[in-house]
Amino acid sequence: LDGMKFKSLIEDSSRGKLQYMREWDLCSLFLQGRQHVRWDRNLRNYVAQRRKPGRRTVTINMVLNIYRNLLARLSMAYPSMTVLPATDSVEDIVKAEASETALKWYWHSGSMKEVLYDMLEWLLLTGNAGLLTYYDPDDKEIRTKAVSPYDLFFEPGVTSVSESRWCAIRHTVAKSELAASYPEHADYIQRASSTGIVEETSRMQKVVSGTQGQELKDRLEVFEVYEMGGHTGVLLNGKWLFKGSWKGGVMPVQTIQYTTIPGRLWGVGLVQPLIELQILYNQGRAQVVENADLMGNPKWLIPKTSGLSRDALSNSKPGEKVFYNANAGPAPQQIAAAPLPNYVLDNIRQLSAEMLDIAGVHSTSLGKRAIGIESGAAIEALSSKDMQQLQVTQNNIERAVRDLAGIVLSMFKRYYTE
Repeated sequence: LDGMKFKSLIEDSSRGKLQYMREWDLCSLFLQGRQHVRWDRNLRNYVAQRRKPGRRTVTINMVLNIYRNLLARLSMAYPSMTVLPATDSVEDIVKAEASETALKWYWHSGSMKEVLYDMLEWLLLTGNAGLLTYYDPDDKEIRTKAVSPYDLFFEPGVTSVSESRWCAIRHTVAKSELAASYPEHADYIQRASSTGIVEETSRMQKVVSGTQGQELKDRLEVFEVYEMGGHTGVLLNGKWLFKGSWKGGVMPVQTIQYTTIPGRLWGVGLVQPLIELQILYNQGRAQVVENADLMGNPKWLIPKTSGLSRDALSNSKPGEKVFYNANAGPAPQQIAAAPLPNYVLDNIRQLSAEMLDIAGVHSTSLGKRAIGIESGAAIEALSSKDMQQLQVTQNNIERAVRDLAGIVLSMFKRYYTE
């Protein structure tokens, strides 16, 4: 396609993704502990909620520990790769053994465990992540890296990755590095504006990351495009800096979803279903804290005829003497606040249990004692059930790693001829 037309397609894809990016932004804010926010239509961003006079703002971040637990469990259960021969001939057996040895070497030399860990962070937070495998001509090495869903773009209007005829990956590159990589376009690169194609995406990410108002100097947004027909290219502001082709039967970009929703391009992550429960949990805990403050500092009932000034009892210290007119009226007295009913505390415990149920994690998996469960066999069974609920996500990861292995082998064949 023409470069300007492709630029327009990426802009359309970015606009169609805005709804999902708002969800990812909110998930990121809640994971950070910034849980008292609201969407401002005028600013088109999340802003802090105004606290009502006399009310407490309490944040008990239940999401963070659940996220860390599942991240640790999935990172420990990463897949391994095995190559089987196509036939029982000696030649195919030797090829399979050589391929498996090459993949094992790449798994360690390419630090694939760390790459998958980076991928899992995005997968749990947003429900989507990508893996990109490419050949680095400078270092003459094949590399794989995790890709944020913010930087993934597909054909506008598709409902699944398989429907899209192309995939674009956004990179933020220094002008000097880009000019050195494409010297034939050095003048155009130096004159190019640092304003990216998808400005809304960049702006929202800066708000979430806390870098709003700060700009990376001399950086450009570059899009690495892969078409299903085998064409590839590098796009800068509607101009192709490079055009070529990718080899192999599998696209070098894999996408993984935490929970796949049929008929929807983007998956659902761990954090999003917990947001509403986390809000209710914070509200319940705020009620308890406010009531505890009120019971520990009860209000005073002061007759107007007692002769006390308005601030006589507002800043009382232990052992302080307070004088009042006993002849004019009764002595000031404290009014004890009524305690919260039991159902409020029961509701908080229920919210906590529901968050663990929705996340697929229970007390035993978090290293806590489960009420009514004493035997080691029962504890192990509960932990095993929690792990089984992650099987859907693990299947998605295994599928991506399987395709990645095929890409790596095809690149080995092309670039590692020795």
